[in-house]
Amino acid sequence: MALPDAVALVDLALKATTAYKRPDLARRLQQTRQRLSDPNVRVLIVGEFKQGKSQLLNALVNAPVCPVDDDIATAVPTVVRYAEAAAVRLASVTRRSPAASA
Repeated sequence: MALPDAVALVDLALKATTAYKRPDLARRLQQTRQRLSDPNVRVLIVGEFKQGKSQLLNALVNAPVCPVDDDIATAVPTVVRYAEAAAVRLASVTRRSPAASA
């Protein structure tokens, strides 16, 4: 099935959710439609430590974007995207302690 056919099928299903009064399904179908329309390709690489995940990613993009070392070199989630110029951006997440959120 080609992508336009899949989007058309989701659009048809969205019309049905209105006819059958299923807003719960409509929300899920809208999310599906957004994913189908997104030009970004997502590939998730997971596995045990030191099993070649960074080396695989480097081979997939044909560039040394993740460090490869004898020790653990990539121990955090890493997002790699296409850009005209190479760049790195560090994003930190502040987590609340369980006591602070109670």
